[in-house]
Amino acid sequence: LAPTDKTHSFVWGLFAIPLMAVIFKLYGLYDRDVKRISHSTVDDLPWLFHATVIGGLLLWLYSRYTPLGRFDFFEVLVFGLGVILFVMTLRWIVRSIATALIGYDRALLVGGGPMASAFIRKLAHHPEYGIKVIGALIPEHDDDADRNGALPVLGTLTQIEAVAARHDVSR
Repeated sequence: LAPTDKTHSFVWGLFAIPLMAVIFKLYGLYDRDVKRISHSTVDDLPWLFHATVIGGLLLWLYSRYTPLGRFDFFEVLVFGLGVILFVMTLRWIVRSIATALIGYDRALLVGGGPMASAFIRKLAHHPEYGIKVIGALIPEHDDDADRNGALPVLGTLTQIEAVAARHDVSR
């Protein structure tokens, strides 16, 4: 590569990084982990792919009208593939480190019955979700709640804030 090619790529890189960060934020890629149980990096791939296509097209269009130089299709394709591989790898590494350092989210189960038991079993069989259910809250005056001894009953629905604060619950 000639020095002008390196300078050209560097200048476009300085412009592309904040642009892609804004597009990823608009696509909700930074907020998805708090909104869902599963934290799989593969789940982000469709959104990441679409956001990268949009970002690549915006960069390509912008390059047509600036004196910085134009991108051809191959450069946009390499850029897009590089962004997807880099971001997927980085997200996987960060999630792995965060799970190792922070540990599991502490959760309360609200209610009971057969669906609650199935939910508890599912969480127990999927440690990659990073959630540990520490207890249950039941409706007041519900003597028929199926507690089946799987979880300790920590209180009633009206006590949710106090129980969550006392047991350091995040979900």
